[in-house]
Amino acid sequence: MAETAADIRADLVVLRAARTKLATGERIKEVMRSGRKLANSEVSLEDLTNLIAIRESDLAAAEAAEAGGKRRRAIRLGWPN
Repeated sequence: MAETAADIRADLVVLRAARTKLATGERIKEVMRSGRKLANSEVSLEDLTNLIAIRESDLAAAEAAEAGGKRRRAIRLGWPN
């Protein structure tokens, strides 16, 4: 079953909140080992930003489908790395 625009909007809210937490350092794990401090996160800021961009295009497609408009979206000319 296809996702509705409301479902995608809810996902976008969660993703943006996760990106904010990561950017402010709330989702970074710090470990002390042998006198060294290691800091890492489970997901990178770039990955979250790319996922948000994909979900925004999914939202535009879902809104167009619900409005009875074209179901296809524009072809992307660039490739996210």
